[in-house]
Amino acid sequence: GKKNSQKEVRRRCRQFLTPEKVDVLSNNKKERTNTVVVTPSSIQKELEERLRSGFTSPYVGGLFLVPYHLQLGSWEMLSNLLPDKIGGIPPQKLGLQVIHHSLYGIKGTRELDELRESSYGLLSGLPFICSPVTENRFFNQIPTAHSEEFLLEMGKRQKQLGYLKGNIVNTDSHSIRSFSRMHMPKSYLSKEKIYDKSIRTFWTQDQETKNPIFLKASYSGTTVSMAVPDLMDKTLQILQNPFLSAMDKEHFVGTLLSQLDEKGIRVILPMRNSDKRLKEMEAIDASQFTQRFEGRRLADVFTYLKDYPDPLRFLVLKVREDSETKYVGFITNDVNMTP
Repeated sequence: GKKNSQKEVRRRCRQFLTPEKVDVLSNNKKERTNTVVVTPSSIQKELEERLRSGFTSPYVGGLFLVPYHLQLGSWEMLSNLLPDKIGGIPPQKLGLQVIHHSLYGIKGTRELDELRESSYGLLSGLPFICSPVTENRFFNQIPTAHSEEFLLEMGKRQKQLGYLKGNIVNTDSHSIRSFSRMHMPKSYLSKEKIYDKSIRTFWTQDQETKNPIFLKASYSGTTVSMAVPDLMDKTLQILQNPFLSAMDKEHFVGTLLSQLDEKGIRVILPMRNSDKRLKEMEAIDASQFTQRFEGRRLADVFTYLKDYPDPLRFLVLKVREDSETKYVGFITNDVNMTP
C-alpha cells in the first residue's frame, strides 16, 4: 500500500547519502579504536539485525530510560540543538550516547573507555560505541548559545513534569580540571591540590528532588559576581516562580547580593569566619538568643555588609562543643523566613 511505498522511498534515499568515516571503540583493548565507514542505511540495517537476532547485555537496565526520553522529548530537543547533517551518524544518536555516558562511563576525561561491549551502543540506536575522539568532534560543532538553549528547554520540561519543585535552590561553583590542548592560565584546584588548566562551572540544583536545573561553564578566571546573576536569570526562566537560593561563603559579596535582591531572589548563606564577624557574634546579648533550632539557641538580629544598601538578617547559632562556646552565623535578605 501507500505506507509501504513511502517506506521503500525512504530506504532507497538513505542508500545514496554520503558515507562517513567514524572512529569506534574496538572490542579488543589492544587495538583501541577502529575506523568504520557508515551511512544511515548501513547503521539502520545492522541495528535491525542485532535486534532481530536478540542480544544479552549488562546495560539492559538502560532501556528503562526510554520512557523518560520520550516523556522529555530528548530526540526533538537534540534535533534543535545540533546542526543539520546529511549522511553518516545521526547526531541525535551521538547526543544520546553522550547522555548515557553519565550513567555508565568512567568519571573525568576519557582517552580510552572501559565500555567495550557493543550492546551498550544499542541504547543510543547504534550498533557500536563511538570513540571519545568522535564525541569531541560532536561537541566542537555545538555553539555555547545552543547548549544553553538546550538546558533551558530541558529545565522547563522537567518543571512541567514535576521533576523540579523550585522552592529551595542550591547554588554552587566548582573548578574542573581540563585536559584541553588550548593555551590557558593555570589555576589552583583545591580537590587535586595542584595548579593546572581548568574550567569554572556554576550550577543550580533543586534541593527537594536533587535534580539539576541549569549549568554554566566559563574560563577559570570567572568570579561568582560575573557568572551568578545570569545563572539566576536562567533559573528563574525555568522555574517561573520565586525561590530561596542556598549558597556557600564564596557568594558573600555585597554587590552580588544587591543584584540578586533587585531580581527578587531570596538568598541564605553562611557568614565568613573573620575576626570582625566573630567579635560581632560574641557581642550579641544573651537575652537575644530567644529561639531554638535543632536544640541550639538562636538569635535573629541584623547586620551590615559592604556594598549592600540595607540591613541583612543575621541568624546566629550559639553552640556548646568541647566545653567551648562557638558561633555559627547565616545572613539572608528574606525578612519573612522563619528560622
